[in-house]
Amino acid sequence: MKISRRWIHADDDPDSINSRLPDDLLKIIFSRLGDDQDHASVARVCRQWRDAESATREKITVNFSYAVSPGYVIDRFGQLRALKIKGKPRASDFGLIPVDWGGYGGPWIAALALARARSLFGALASLHFKRMEISDEDLALLAETFRDALQVLKLEKCSGFTSLGLESIARSCRDLRVLSLDESDIEDKGSQWLRELIHSCASLEALNLSMTGLELRDIRLVEEIVSSSKLKSLKLNDLEDPSRNRRLDLRQSSLQELGFCGLIQVSLPSSLSSFSGDLQLAMEPNLASALTSLDLLYTTANHEQHLEIIKGCRNLQVFKANIIGDIGLELLASHCKGLQRIRIENMRQQEQHGFSISNSGMLALAKSCVHLQSFSMYVHDAANSSLEALAESCPGLLDFRLGILETAPDMAEPLDAGVQSLLQRCPSITKLALYLKEGGLTDRGLESIGRLGQQLKWILLGCLSDSDTSDRGLVSLARGCSNLRKLEVRNCPFSDAAIVCGIRGLPLLRYLWFQCYHRVSDRHFALLEPEWRIELMPEFYSVLCYRALVSGSRGDHPPSVRPMLGGGAGGG
Repeated sequence: MKISRRWIHADDDPDSINSRLPDDLLKIIFSRLGDDQDHASVARVCRQWRDAESATREKITVNFSYAVSPGYVIDRFGQLRALKIKGKPRASDFGLIPVDWGGYGGPWIAALALARARSLFGALASLHFKRMEISDEDLALLAETFRDALQVLKLEKCSGFTSLGLESIARSCRDLRVLSLDESDIEDKGSQWLRELIHSCASLEALNLSMTGLELRDIRLVEEIVSSSKLKSLKLNDLEDPSRNRRLDLRQSSLQELGFCGLIQVSLPSSLSSFSGDLQLAMEPNLASALTSLDLLYTTANHEQHLEIIKGCRNLQVFKANIIGDIGLELLASHCKGLQRIRIENMRQQEQHGFSISNSGMLALAKSCVHLQSFSMYVHDAANSSLEALAESCPGLLDFRLGILETAPDMAEPLDAGVQSLLQRCPSITKLALYLKEGGLTDRGLESIGRLGQQLKWILLGCLSDSDTSDRGLVSLARGCSNLRKLEVRNCPFSDAAIVCGIRGLPLLRYLWFQCYHRVSDRHFALLEPEWRIELMPEFYSVLCYRALVSGSRGDHPPSVRPMLGGGAGGG
């Protein structure tokens, strides 16, 4: 369903459709909308429609915490059950913005606490913060405010807090069903918080401590939390047994997902369908064949062990790894024909161990795994033939990400034809990432993305050369990608003028991050006023642009971040 973005001033017209449609009926209609953009479109029509649409929303995502104020969200969406807030740009995962850039969760948590004190947000039971700075004081306030109302808390890739803050949550939020701390940087001040969690949260169904720095040295704690709760998913960080003579026995549990790293002996449950971490143990054939998801990104298993593991897992739908090479891809293609999602990364390990992936491995995968929906892979070389094979065999592809290893030679041919074929034959692709090398894409390829990429919502372009691509290609891309929300550009030859022209030609774009090595001019970016905010980070040669509903630039940026004219501040 696509609805016009123009405003219809119907509030005061007695002959308008609103006079014949009561609010309750509008709410029923709007509750059946699926796409977030449809929700946004009907909310623009008039005040009555906006209020009715807001009342139907049970969950929303704030895609950039500085783009909107906490008060706006609270005032408009009073019936929310689930709220997700994203802070720092994705570039922070790769060290491409200052460590102290911002993304503070404190103002949001304080606003939510105040709303609860005013008897608002009574239905809110799920909170998800991603790439945000959260303090122990923030968690204590959250625990005091929500208490038993909070059922789901996810702190993904967050930092700034310790296990003492988690103890506050465990002590107060007794109806917690999900606690996920995936990849958060947490200072470990003891395991008392986990003992409190075991004692207080009998309804816990999922606990994720993966890649957090929280170490568990007492296997009995793990066994206790599994036996004392309704746990279905358990993902741990480093799990150690100092005595090295205990076996972690999970056979009587109902775990469906398990993840851990560490040299320990484990007896696995028959209910297991997903594993992540350091898998070196020999799996019983019936357990291996029951796995539908396997994540070996952080395993210490060598290449031969990877191959042996794959042979036993014939029903995989999701697979993640580093060092499988072409042989591993061919084995995966022959054994796991139901594969839907694949992710191969860690460039350094591929290069060090000599098990990088070439076009032939991609071809084998494309011809056999016809149910692929998500393809994310770093390879040594790629050609149009493998992309065309993917396009022909996998029409249901939703997410395509291809990166070329740094040590690989310049590409023998541009991937223009392959990219065009993907977008023609896979009409549902919404995410596209191309991190290539010299000769990897030309203006013709960028033009085909613009011509065929009407459904794209996120694009990453990296390392395109100035001999193959130009401003004309970027402007052509922007003219066609009418649904694009996020654009990331790294080490590409585009000028400020072309980037600004591209932003102005993308009506739904809300976020742009780009890294360049030339001086950025305020004169061009001033054309984006007043709704865009521009932040320059000279030490990182990067610029962040985001569309905002709040006036002026944010007040918590560090000295390494300079707001430009688009944020209402003077430039140089």
